[in-house]
Amino acid sequence: MTKVPLWVNPKARAVRAFGGGVNGIAQVLGNCEVVTDRESWASSKGQNPVAVVGGDGTLREAVEALGPGARIIPVPLGHGNDLARRMGLTPGNLSEAKERLRNPQWKDVDLWVATDKQGHRIRFVNSFGIGLDGEVNKVRETVPKWLDYRLIFLMTLPSLPLLNLRVDGVGCKWEGETFWMGLFNSGLTGGGIQIAPQADPSDGNLDLAVFLPRSRMALPFLLPRAEKGKLTKKDVFRGVGNQFVVSGKEGIEVPLAVDGDLVMAPLPLQIEREGAVHIAV
Repeated sequence: MTKVPLWVNPKARAVRAFGGGVNGIAQVLGNCEVVTDRESWASSKGQNPVAVVGGDGTLREAVEALGPGARIIPVPLGHGNDLARRMGLTPGNLSEAKERLRNPQWKDVDLWVATDKQGHRIRFVNSFGIGLDGEVNKVRETVPKWLDYRLIFLMTLPSLPLLNLRVDGVGCKWEGETFWMGLFNSGLTGGGIQIAPQADPSDGNLDLAVFLPRSRMALPFLLPRAEKGKLTKKDVFRGVGNQFVVSGKEGIEVPLAVDGDLVMAPLPLQIEREGAVHIAV
């Protein structure tokens, strides 16, 4: 039986915390061959399927390398795993992941790409955010990895900038000041926070959510409602579309949260569907 490439970042906290580390994970899963460096990831591009150990960011790295049509078997570990949660997978459950390796049931998930004026492309499958999410990721890189998203959220508020953005989508438009706008494929962020609970990762659309409060101090009161998927029209502007252009102060790099990763990119950005990847459930 051909062994499945097991893509894993051995430095990830969740991997190091697991008994036996990388080898311990591989031993539990069985029938896999560990790949730990990105050069080897690229060289295994033609091998489908691949198993990916980690959270949304590691999954995005795999999608970035493999592109449309990739067959990915998630082995979710860590704090986020929003796409995995949305698809009914249990983070940290290696017995469940082992069964996926043995008998994968494939589900198509839309693959999206954000492109700047220079043609630089950023792929994502879960979420794309400007403002609060990006600033949270900037702070996250300076604090211990075990800190919860919600605590980092609060740490970010005092210096959170108010952004003047314009979003032009096929079927919806918005323009104004906001602390946070996001485009959601799964509808989740921050380890299960339901910003866009109606989002469907396989419907060919992204769900737009723009936070309307213009006071930093109002944002913490939205978090409990967001966790339950109970945000109202007073809280967020919503829209749905399959193509968007996000613009603001042209040429200035802004921090983005792309599937949980911090990415710096200049506005404007065009976001459109590139195709689909196949995710084992």
